[in-house]
Amino acid sequence: MTVWCTRIVFRAFQGVGGAGNYSLCAAILLDLVPTEKYATYMSSLSLVYAISLLFGPLMGGGISDSSTWRWVFLLNVPPGALAGIGLALVLPNRFPYHNEPSKEKTMSSVLASLRQMIQRVDLLGSSLLLVATILLVTALEEANEEYTWNSAFTIVLLIISGLAWIAFLLWERRVTLYSKHIEPVFPWRFVCNRVWVGMLL
Repeated sequence: MTVWCTRIVFRAFQGVGGAGNYSLCAAILLDLVPTEKYATYMSSLSLVYAISLLFGPLMGGGISDSSTWRWVFLLNVPPGALAGIGLALVLPNRFPYHNEPSKEKTMSSVLASLRQMIQRVDLLGSSLLLVATILLVTALEEANEEYTWNSAFTIVLLIISGLAWIAFLLWERRVTLYSKHIEPVFPWRFVCNRVWVGMLL
């Protein structure tokens, strides 16, 4: 049981970290640059991301072949430190509100704004999506490696993932159609649009 939980938690951190890299960079970049430069900067970001997806596994395989796989993680420390220093030096003050005039804010107005933002977050939808995705990816990656396809580990993860996907879709439909306060993770209009459904599939 401990091994199962460890594998699932490891996949969770791996998936959330990997998925967050590109989307957070894109969101920050779109807040930093003017609208007319979106295409240039987003294409540059996509190019860097594509090159890293191409060469990252090759370099990781080469390192783990000639040495220990732990070096792959240690190699991330210097670029990460440089990126942190660069952000601290280059990011504008009051980002992402650096283009708006400065307003005097009291502690109560900040807390009220924070409370209002938290109420808009679809916590249940986000949690269901995370559980469904992590369990599905874990089951697919571990099947025929550590466990067989008909093992209890694989079957249980696939069943729980399927139930979580169904619950996620039902919840998102309910939030989209009936809630005025919560911002859905997956707006139901995507399901009603043939182009979006095709892209998602």
